[in-house]
Amino acid sequence: MRRTDIKLSWIVLATLALYAWCMGLHLAQQASPETASVSARWMTGGVSPSALYMQEARFKDDRLKGMPNTTLWRETPQQWISDGGEYNKTHAAVIELFGRMEDICRDKALIGGFPVAGDTTGCVLSERTAHDLWGSAKVTGMPVVWRGKTYYVYGVVKSGDSFMLIQTDTDDNTAYPYMQLRFPDALHGGNRELAERYLNAAGFLQGAELLDMPTLGWFMSFIGFMPALLLGASIIISIIKRLSAISAPVNKTAIAVFAVSAPALVVSALYLMGGAFADFPPYLIPPKWSDFDFFGELIVGSINHMKAWLLYPTGRDIALAFTVPAAMLLLLAACSLTVICITRVSIGTWRSCVLSILGVFTVMFAMAVLFNGNGGLRMHTTVWLMPCLWVVTNYMITVSISVWNAIARSGETCQSKE
Repeated sequence: MRRTDIKLSWIVLATLALYAWCMGLHLAQQASPETASVSARWMTGGVSPSALYMQEARFKDDRLKGMPNTTLWRETPQQWISDGGEYNKTHAAVIELFGRMEDICRDKALIGGFPVAGDTTGCVLSERTAHDLWGSAKVTGMPVVWRGKTYYVYGVVKSGDSFMLIQTDTDDNTAYPYMQLRFPDALHGGNRELAERYLNAAGFLQGAELLDMPTLGWFMSFIGFMPALLLGASIIISIIKRLSAISAPVNKTAIAVFAVSAPALVVSALYLMGGAFADFPPYLIPPKWSDFDFFGELIVGSINHMKAWLLYPTGRDIALAFTVPAAMLLLLAACSLTVICITRVSIGTWRSCVLSILGVFTVMFAMAVLFNGNGGLRMHTTVWLMPCLWVVTNYMITVSISVWNAIARSGETCQSKE
């Protein structure tokens, strides 16, 4: 039988598991805005704002439903921009777009906001660019000159990169190599199939490479639930094992200990585990259950598309290429530490149970406060409650083992006296 006193090593293991879990969730949530739309790229050519505008007008006249919000963009790195004078100049990437700036720039606005769609006189600067030009982020209304044209600062976003966002108009016939497609009526912002259908109908599919970002975003969200799913599975398995161990007649009376608590714990665990599958994309369900190659082809295809995309990454892709693997590694580390905790930790007293629950809430609250200044940390109910439910279950099972052993010993004593 495992010892029931709480050890320092258990506290360290549990704290590390919660920290890795929260850190992985934070990174996954930081990448989430970048995965809210399907990305399209043309290595040669592209789509011009004028062509996209005419195509959207035609679709609108035909009253077609399910059309995406599309944004064209291109990035020109290392451009000289100035405040209109001779001395205040700096290098910055200039991102030209046609559509919604919010679909391209997900950084938090520090000052001001984004220009409305079609406003070609306004611009948005990164915090670093604003400081390079004026030494401050409070520069709304200030002029910025690029290639002889003057733009006025509408907003400044929090970012350590140097860039300026500007908009083009409907008369621009230049081919833009990048497009973001967000389907407002679709789950998670759409998927590759919807994007291909739209681009084919619009005549833009030829030469396009697509990256299914919404599916990647859902997968990251699901991985964030994995430690909770492991805890939930541990709860159910341990209860089933404990109930199946009641075999000797003398121990049948001990079933009263679990008669009320066991079903409630199992139902609670199943309910919390269901939170991981609440937004399961229907397009990830194979059309036929006999199609055993469905998931293999899906995974291989997604990896190949990701490899092809990252051969020529943009600044947004490079940031995502760091955030996603880091989040995955931290969440996998959290899963490993969770398994170790499940196999080693045993809560034997009600004081240990209460202190463990308080410790879980304290660590998670501290993590939420820690990440509050850097994008925040949103925790699902499952993340908050599943560790506490596991602690209660572990305590109940440990106590039941002690009670059943005591009953067995008392039965053996009675038989020996007889």
